[in-house]
Amino acid sequence: MGRKKILFLHVTLGTGGAERLRYMLLRHVDRNKYDIKLCCIGDKGEIGKKIEQLGYEVDGLGLDYVFRNVRTTSSVIKYLKKQKIDILQTSLFDANFHGRVAALACGIPHVITEEHSDHYQYRTIKYLPHILSDFLLARVKTSFVVCCSETLRKDIIKKEMLPAKKVITIKNCIDPGMHKINEPGESVRRRFGIKDEMVFITVASLSNRKGHEYLIDALKILKEKGRRFKHFLAGDGPLKDSIYKKCEDCGLSADVIFLGNVDNVADYLNASDIFVLPSIFEGLPLVLMEAMFAGLPSVVTDVGANRELITDGVNGLIVPPADKDKLAQAISFYFENKDKIRQFGQKSKKIAQENCLVDTYVRQFSNLWDSLA
Repeated sequence: MGRKKILFLHVTLGTGGAERLRYMLLRHVDRNKYDIKLCCIGDKGEIGKKIEQLGYEVDGLGLDYVFRNVRTTSSVIKYLKKQKIDILQTSLFDANFHGRVAALACGIPHVITEEHSDHYQYRTIKYLPHILSDFLLARVKTSFVVCCSETLRKDIIKKEMLPAKKVITIKNCIDPGMHKINEPGESVRRRFGIKDEMVFITVASLSNRKGHEYLIDALKILKEKGRRFKHFLAGDGPLKDSIYKKCEDCGLSADVIFLGNVDNVADYLNASDIFVLPSIFEGLPLVLMEAMFAGLPSVVTDVGANRELITDGVNGLIVPPADKDKLAQAISFYFENKDKIRQFGQKSKKIAQENCLVDTYVRQFSNLWDSLA
């Protein structure tokens, strides 16, 4: 029997968590067993180019990937008809939509879809088309729905009323080989003129989903109370200018350091004391796992599957989303209890080392592919 032909469909392979997970999977998967190709509905993105460097073929169709675009769906159908694949695996809503409709038209035997975040679209009637399309396509053209956490799995089974055996959990992971420190933490601090201030870090796209506005408000409260700190903001996105302006308006220009997208986030995690993730929506955050692996304690919001990684008061603190006062209180806790920084960080590192590694992730996907005749 020849190798199973698998095609991964993404909207793009930029710098997000789902895209980085794809890169990790392809670094370790058995290429002698599977014939793998990738396609991006939009452009290839930075991670798409890195995957090409691994020796995989990555096609970029250069299309508008919004799910209502019928021309895009038609183009994806034409593309898939030429591929002759055994398994189509799609990631995130728009790719899941176009991919499943195209697979139905092309007669592709098996479709696996991936879910990586809270189903925020179920919270308002505005997203009724999303709800209906997910509801129908999950039944007529989906072999398995893979969720990044058990919390998300239970939520999807309930909201889409799917049989439990069709929805499985393969938890996100980290690849220790990708987290090597290139620059010592003290060197990073000196480079930014940091002396004895406490250093926080947030790694997240600068978008509404990540709650940066509440973080800036919380930092303003801390500064008004006389706390001395620096805060790394790693990431880029559509709200960059407005967040930068908000920092200026709040008198935080000297305290918040915008890093943009960084090549090696491990260097900045290693230079920090506390990891802060103020998200409004999440799945099982890859960046939180990376911070834990780096030995950082955290402050996270009570969204997604954060509680699968963080136990409040044991290896971090959990606060309600969109609550600047509670966020400020939680960060202040570390100023008042500096002994907890090391204690919480050591516990987080142990959890990440024992539960979040890439070998398990790759094995679970391989088993899933092998189960599809």
